[in-house]
Amino acid sequence: MYALQVYFGVAIGLSVVGALAGLALNLWWSARKRAFETGVQTAAGGSAVFERDIRTFESETSVVLSRFDETQTFEPAQTPLATVSILTGDQAGRHIQLRADTVLGRDPRQGGFEIRDRQLGVSREHAEIRLQDQDFVIYDLHSRNGTWVNAAQVVPPGGVRLVDGDQIKLGPHVLLEFRGPEGESVPRSGGDSPIRNVGSYPVEELLGEGGMGSVLKARSPTGKSSVVIKLAPAEWSDALLRESNVLRSLRHHNIARVLPIATQGGGSDVYVDVQDIGGKPHAYLVMEYLEGGSLSGWLGRQGQISLSKAVDIGRQIAEALCYLHRKNVVHLDIKPSNILLSRDGGRVVLTDFGIARAANELEQSPEGGTAGTLGYAAPERLYRSAPPNARADVYSLGTVLYELLTGRLPFSGNTPAEVMEAAVNDTAHQPPSTHNPQVPPALDDVVMRCLRKDRDSRPTPEELLGALRRISRQLPKLTP
Repeated sequence: MYALQVYFGVAIGLSVVGALAGLALNLWWSARKRAFETGVQTAAGGSAVFERDIRTFESETSVVLSRFDETQTFEPAQTPLATVSILTGDQAGRHIQLRADTVLGRDPRQGGFEIRDRQLGVSREHAEIRLQDQDFVIYDLHSRNGTWVNAAQVVPPGGVRLVDGDQIKLGPHVLLEFRGPEGESVPRSGGDSPIRNVGSYPVEELLGEGGMGSVLKARSPTGKSSVVIKLAPAEWSDALLRESNVLRSLRHHNIARVLPIATQGGGSDVYVDVQDIGGKPHAYLVMEYLEGGSLSGWLGRQGQISLSKAVDIGRQIAEALCYLHRKNVVHLDIKPSNILLSRDGGRVVLTDFGIARAANELEQSPEGGTAGTLGYAAPERLYRSAPPNARADVYSLGTVLYELLTGRLPFSGNTPAEVMEAAVNDTAHQPPSTHNPQVPPALDDVVMRCLRKDRDSRPTPEELLGALRRISRQLPKLTP
């Protein structure tokens, strides 16, 4: 009897030990399998056929892997790997590895990358680089001092696709460089067939992208000059036609000219045409091109500009506003990216009349037209408190002048809601001379009057032009 008890005790003990051993083997096997699968799925470069690895794995465990075909091909994750290198400041030489969406700023949310900037030109959450359809696209998060790619401003809410070698500027001080996957370019077009021609116009460069479409630099069919092409899906053809009709009615030295489209028939009265591009119909119009590029590009390249140049730019745009006022037109979207300069900066023109409207049409509209660009739009436009008129454009020009004089916008915040709140309710914003002591009191006064909350207390375009002309003549005496 005693022998029988010992026998059963030993048997039970062996069973427990066997069970534990089996459990340990199973856990080891599962861990090895997971590690193996992870290694295969994250391997870089093409498909992976792993017949030899499976045979080795089988021999080590004596387990038949019936769920795997020995010649099975696994596609690794197609997420491209890109790098952003910091070129300036305390972090110069550091590299940011991009595998997913990444926020850049002084105090970004979890998972972002902290940019240290002693001069505080970088906002808490300044910009975000997002992975979209195998491309990396950078967006400005309504930062205080702007985001630039190759000296062209990234204007919210639109983004800019990054290509290998692009230089990114966060505010006035921080410079970065983007390197595409394995040093290769990520195409801006987002596909294998970038736009080479629009109609009979060879495309040279992508100037910008927005909610409606793209702005391209192209050569004229004769090859003698460059032009700007505004390109949009065909459903926007009515909007382009309306813009071309507005521009055709305007003739002023400081307003960009719309050009007739060169057609095969040789006609000169076609200003909006439709072409099949990438298998889809697109509408486009053609405008004159100024070699100096946009004012936003100038700011990105040069930072803060001289007082005399800032006043001259403001004066020329005020000339355009006076003309528009006489023609009963309100532009509604004055900002640096919609101001172009000649190569020497001597001529300044206002462009992009996509949301421009007749003043009487706006007075009759209960909503007062499209809101425009946050940071530059007048308070009455943000909350629809009153229909915009010529003084809404004066406010926007006031914000541009403020930015030219100080390198920052008068109202800022970490979120769009904070920017709107500041533009509407902040009455304690500081004059330009607070940030730039070279600004004389007369110029301070003009800019601050343009930024008044009450629409009717701002100067008219004619009053603003007169003030800027007087300051321009007296500037050598006014500055220290």
